[in-house]
Amino acid sequence: MAEPVEVRRFSHTNSAALTEAQRLRADAYLRHGLLDPSELVDGVDACPDDARAVHVGMYAHDGQLVGTVRVIRGLPCRPIPVARAPYHVRPDDRPHGEISRYVVAEGWNGLGLVAGAWRELVRICIDERLLDLYAQVEGFLLDTLLAAGLPFQAVGEPRFVYNATNHPVRLRMDSLVADLLPRNPMLAAFLADGWRPRSPTFHPSELMLTKAELLDFNDWWADQTRQDGTTVDHSVAGIR
Repeated sequence: MAEPVEVRRFSHTNSAALTEAQRLRADAYLRHGLLDPSELVDGVDACPDDARAVHVGMYAHDGQLVGTVRVIRGLPCRPIPVARAPYHVRPDDRPHGEISRYVVAEGWNGLGLVAGAWRELVRICIDERLLDLYAQVEGFLLDTLLAAGLPFQAVGEPRFVYNATNHPVRLRMDSLVADLLPRNPMLAAFLADGWRPRSPTFHPSELMLTKAELLDFNDWWADQTRQDGTTVDHSVAGIR
C-alpha cells in the first residue's frame, strides 16, 4: 500500500456506505471460499448484526472502498456472535464488543491496512467505553497479530466455521497499551490516543515513529502512570 487511506466510521443508518461494505465483504468471502453464493442477499453480505455495529470503511484517494471492519456492540438481551453456537463463550460482565467482517479489496495488501483498522478499533472502544473486544480469528491471522504483540487471549476451543478453523479470543482494551508496551512499543504508541491529535487518514509509514515522537509518547505515558504503577486512564486514554 503506497498511498494513504481515509478512515471513516458509520452506522447502519448510512445505507449507501453499509451496502458498499456488505458488497465488498461478499466479494472477498466468495473469492476466498468463505461464503456460498446462496448465503448472499441481493448479492451482498447482509447480516442482522450490522444494525447494532459500528462500521469502519477505509477509502483510497479516489473514494474507492478498499477495506472494512465492524465492532458489534454487546447488549444484555443480544449476545455477541462468539457467545452463540458453536463457541458459547461467556463474556465477562464488562462493556464489550466483537470485531468481525474485516476484509480488503482485491489488489490491496491486507496486512498493510491492519494497523489503520486497529487504530480505529481502539478509538471506537474509547468512544463507546468498551473494555473487552472478542473475535473469531483464523489461525494464520491470529499468529500474525500475536507476533505483532497484540495480547489476545484464547477463551475457548477453535471451531470450524466459515469454511475455516477459527479461534475465539479476547483482547482487554483497558490494559492494551500497558500489555503492548514491552512487546511492541512503537505499535503501543501508534494505537494510544491522547498523546497526539487524531488523524482521519492512515499510511503504514506512521508506524515508524521518530525518536522525538517516541520521547513525546513516553512523556505522555509517564503522566498517565502513577508512582505506584497503576494507570490513570486504564492504559487507553478515555476508557474508565
